[in-house]
Amino acid sequence: MSEIIKENKSNDQETTPIDFSILSEARDYFDKNRAKKYRMQRTQEILERDLNARLTTIDQLEDEVASENPEVGKRSIEFEDSEIPVYDLRGLPYAFLSTTIDYRDKYDYSSNGYETSASIINSPSVWARREDETQELVGFGMNSRDVGARGNTISASYWNSEYNSNSFYRGRLMYGFQHVDGDSIIEITNGDGHTCNLDGKDDPRKLALGQIEELEGIEGTRIYNEFLLRRYSETGKPKCPDFLITFNNDIDEVVLRHAKYFDIPIVNIEERASPYTTRQINRMGEIIHSIDETTGYGELNDKIADLFSIPMFRNLRYKFSNIGRGQDKEDYYHFKRLRANSILDERIFGLQEYELEKRLDYIESTLKKRSSEMQGATARGIKLPRDDNGNFSVPGFDYFNVFMGDGGVQDYVKIKFRIKDSQRVVETTIFDGENMKGEPRLDVLEGGDSSYYKRFAPLVEGYLAAEAENRKIM
Repeated sequence: MSEIIKENKSNDQETTPIDFSILSEARDYFDKNRAKKYRMQRTQEILERDLNARLTTIDQLEDEVASENPEVGKRSIEFEDSEIPVYDLRGLPYAFLSTTIDYRDKYDYSSNGYETSASIINSPSVWARREDETQELVGFGMNSRDVGARGNTISASYWNSEYNSNSFYRGRLMYGFQHVDGDSIIEITNGDGHTCNLDGKDDPRKLALGQIEELEGIEGTRIYNEFLLRRYSETGKPKCPDFLITFNNDIDEVVLRHAKYFDIPIVNIEERASPYTTRQINRMGEIIHSIDETTGYGELNDKIADLFSIPMFRNLRYKFSNIGRGQDKEDYYHFKRLRANSILDERIFGLQEYELEKRLDYIESTLKKRSSEMQGATARGIKLPRDDNGNFSVPGFDYFNVFMGDGGVQDYVKIKFRIKDSQRVVETTIFDGENMKGEPRLDVLEGGDSSYYKRFAPLVEGYLAAEAENRKIM
């Protein structure tokens, strides 16, 4: 008996001691991830409420028809012994969340998802299958021309008549949704999200407050945006369309067949209706006439952001991201020659040239002021705040980042900022246009202008030196 006790004591002595620091680190890790997950869920809830408040509903269209609003009408089309309601929008503002069924149908026959797209177009019942039924199909979760690309997500786009009316993929068969349920949005992307069709069970991700405003604003994509949605409810019921979307009365048998199957109306947008264009032109006129020499840069920045959030004028936006090189001038003049087709267009380009002048003055004053503030803080031993990426926080800006490049063909300085609460991202790279590294090349130097670089390089050097000194404070 005593031998057994001795042996147990020996084993106890050999037991590795618990490293409580590892347990503490693990607990911190899980606490942080739990908190992150909670914040993402709360963000998801807010975005879903925001989206639902914006979306046009069939009840709203009915109310407008009942009030005899001339900007919307209602009629019906007889199809296979059924009456399909059609709402014609002739200027009524709208906001839609839609998915284009024939998105893959635009590609060649070998593209992933073509078979699924074609099968839904031929038979709407394919869309309406329950999750358990879909999972039994050979093509579920696979991207293959032969077996389809069935999954558990919906890729949709948000767009409206007043700001981002082109931020969707136009197709022959478009489903519209007037509401999303709770815990529906997985991800929102300002462009193509390159998402997987099996992400329908994932936690929400890449969501942030203000994303819908970003999609509507000046930085909103010129192609389609992507709302990745869960296709199925917790009980496996598929999310079905609330209406179909057509343009300029292009309503064919496919659209009518789907409308009949789901027992839903068609919303037809008369794009050529003058109220849509008139409102945009009037908004543009109000913005331009409100700008004069007394307009400060912060206000000018907001007005530029508002101007180029108007769908009609998005393609006239020139960012002036690069200046100093001859090719930068040529790029601008080429862009202007292609886009400026009227006196109105010329006015808009003149405003952008004016904005560049005001921007450079604004950057100069900001660099000087901020350098002085940093030097003063350093002299007093005050360590200035920085964000998670190590960039210094600048009052009045969401960020104000400064870079200096001394390699490659030509030296440059870059200033990238976003004024607080603004949708507009402003990036300006200023090149030493008259000089280059290595063997001079006339095709590079021709038309170059170093005056901007000479003006800003010393300011940027001083700014970066002030940042470096403040970083030394422990």
